[in-house]
Amino acid sequence: MNERCKSIFKEMEKLVPTADFMEIKKSQKGRLKFPVYISEKLKNTDLDVLELSMRSSNCLHRVGLNTVGELVEAINSSEDLKKIRNCGSKSVDEIMEKLFCYQYCQLDGVRKIKYINSVLELNSVI
Repeated sequence: MNERCKSIFKEMEKLVPTADFMEIKKSQKGRLKFPVYISEKLKNTDLDVLELSMRSSNCLHRVGLNTVGELVEAINSSEDLKKIRNCGSKSVDEIMEKLFCYQYCQLDGVRKIKYINSVLELNSVI
């Protein structure tokens, strides 16, 4: 996990103290379930904003995914990413984690708390 996502997870814990996403992720075998809300802004946002590694970025570009919207529309879960050539478990984890963190950062204060609670619910923590 990169430092930016770690700091975002810490921010989430401050907003909702029961939200220990590192622990939740561990209990889910590295697969954190989260809802994806796609706005017009996100639809057209270039994948570069996710700051993916070269391998992960190349995997997505190879299959014609260039925007966050295209990525979200192409996948229902991390399982769909595994079907992409050279997109191994580390790349899948990185893509999903950075998508989660980026999406969270686009929300305002009140919506952030609602989002955290929905993630906790999806992962059967509440």
